[in-house]
Amino acid sequence: MNYKLRRYEQADVVFLAAATPANPDGSPDLTYVRCVAQSVGERLGDRFPVIVNKSTVPIGSGNRVGGLLSDAYKTSNGQKPKGNFAVASNPEFLREGVAVHDSLYPDRIVMGATQARAIDVLVRGATAGHDMGGRR
Repeated sequence: MNYKLRRYEQADVVFLAAATPANPDGSPDLTYVRCVAQSVGERLGDRFPVIVNKSTVPIGSGNRVGGLLSDAYKTSNGQKPKGNFAVASNPEFLREGVAVHDSLYPDRIVMGATQARAIDVLVRGATAGHDMGGRR
């Protein structure tokens, strides 16, 4: 696959939203997730971006995506990424037939990451423009 992507040097957050069709055994096919992660990894800048996986993936895929990002950057640039990055998960809960409505008006927002800095970036983005009454 050939994705025409810009360099993400100024991005605080990059969303990976790739199709995960079912394999014959019912498990998700992660081919597209791997492809997109590699393409993004080649273009990581020196900032601390949070790479958010929106795709439906098995538990533990965050570590796998993080490895793909690092490996792709190193292959493309001859060195490990200069800046740090974090991988987070923000799964979608979309129902067939009302996916647009569910995207615009979610009944819940679930986010997860292993780095507090990544959670802070995600919470700021999710709550921007909303009075949370001091809650997070």
